[in-house]
Amino acid sequence: MTGYDEIIFPFSPSNKKNRAKNTRMPTYPKSGSAYYHSPMRFRNILLPILLFALVYAFFPSDAPMAQSRTGEVLAGGKKGLYRLASKGKDISSSLIWDIGSVDAIIPSPEGWYLLGSKGVVFSHDLLSFEIRSTGLPTKTLKAFNNGIFELLKEQIEIKSLAFDPASPNRLAVNTATEVWYSEDSGLRWINLGCPSPIQGIKAVGFGPWQGGDRHVIWASHAIKGLFVKDMDVYDAKGPTGWIPASAGLPRIIGSNSEEVSGFALLPSTKTEGLPSRWNFIAGLSFLGR
Repeated sequence: MTGYDEIIFPFSPSNKKNRAKNTRMPTYPKSGSAYYHSPMRFRNILLPILLFALVYAFFPSDAPMAQSRTGEVLAGGKKGLYRLASKGKDISSSLIWDIGSVDAIIPSPEGWYLLGSKGVVFSHDLLSFEIRSTGLPTKTLKAFNNGIFELLKEQIEIKSLAFDPASPNRLAVNTATEVWYSEDSGLRWINLGCPSPIQGIKAVGFGPWQGGDRHVIWASHAIKGLFVKDMDVYDAKGPTGWIPASAGLPRIIGSNSEEVSGFALLPSTKTEGLPSRWNFIAGLSFLGR
């Protein structure tokens, strides 16, 4: 699979019955290697690296010939988004989006989000694609082309994207210096600033805090640890209001706390097939937990 930056098994956002029926949650040992927040402290548990696991499921039911294929995956690379299919020992690939590079693929109940050179791209069916980076930060480059200097605008790299599973239209993304928030699936973005004057934001996520059922925005900083921001608090839609939340994380020499490289939510209890409570997972960079 060389040449692909991100590989993921697609699933059908619109077919919740098939997705629940054909997706099995693994069973984890009781102690060991990641940290989850439930509800006010981090606990040590053994967990495979879920943040990098492949997501198994089906293509959307309205995609051409999708229902007859069982060995297909999505793969992102410098040239765009590929659809891969395997038949026996043969693997075929087709480039289904070629407007920019794809560094990450995030499936959601609404569709698929792509991160890459175009910032945030969304597709609900893998047939049509929409760039949803309007309002996100850009940089201006001076390029020398055919003896002439030109000014080119490029998207500043988006490090991570997260959606709120309780309300999938709520998104959060981050660059190295800022966190951005959307309440309409990326059509409009609000700048939430940086929880620290030092750049180094690693990842964002949605998760519970202080035992509540509502999901707040979590941000991980490479040096300063974890921060939370509750968007339901008055005047929270701005660069202020970040609250430190690193208590319980291990410390490493020369730093306030271990670096959190990413987040994930796992359902803890279910009501009528839908998660009613969640465990919040924080993956660590250096201690291998």
